[in-house]
Amino acid sequence: MDTQLITTTVSAITLVTEIFNVAKEFSTPYRKWKIRAKIKDELYEQEYRKSINANISKVAENNLQVPNPSIVFPAMSTSFLYIHEETLRELFAKLIASSFDKDKTKHLHPGFIEIIKQLSPVDCRVLMYLHDNQSKFEVITAIKEKSDYPILNCELTKEFGIEQIALSLTNLKRLGILDISSYQFTKNLVFYETTTDYDDDEDDTKSLKVNPELEKTLITNEYKIVKCSAYLTQLGNSFLKGAVKKPNLLD
Repeated sequence: MDTQLITTTVSAITLVTEIFNVAKEFSTPYRKWKIRAKIKDELYEQEYRKSINANISKVAENNLQVPNPSIVFPAMSTSFLYIHEETLRELFAKLIASSFDKDKTKHLHPGFIEIIKQLSPVDCRVLMYLHDNQSKFEVITAIKEKSDYPILNCELTKEFGIEQIALSLTNLKRLGILDISSYQFTKNLVFYETTTDYDDDEDDTKSLKVNPELEKTLITNEYKIVKCSAYLTQLGNSFLKGAVKKPNLLD
């Protein structure tokens, strides 16, 4: 197919189908794994193909472009090892679809492929929550036995558990998506000039408005609650736009 003719949704889907088939054929680790595990992946492959096509179909035709090969080919090839995890599969599908979108080019980076590979299904749920609550998400710190756990101040933490959400947020910080201040580290910093008393946790806690259901869990498990500073990095914002946010919808 002439890659200069990506002007319609049909031509984009035709191209991505060709890339899909080639990537699957040359993904040696995927083929070896299928043989050893004796697993038939036709259903997963079908669902994955549908997801990619559905995301591409949401790109306005005047925004379609020939995808950057440094993103679309390694993303497609790598993704076959993760098609059994629906949440990870969806991130790859959105990233691949975004590579066809002119408006997303400035937000895409080949490093996003490695980021997705290092995410868990819980990480994906957290990312979706961050995407939907970018201007109002809040991270707090739960402290117990001299360990601090950064957690989301929402029912998602109650759903997955304090330690699991803390692990997820810590991983997103490691990947450069979030910047989170460590309470224990901040408390023990030596400032030459400061008016902040980091030992006065009682006053610090009074201004917190913790999700009622989450607060019950924290109190029951004897966690202390303090404020925490957290925000999306520039990399994090771009990742949400390129791999989590839906492509530009048709007008």
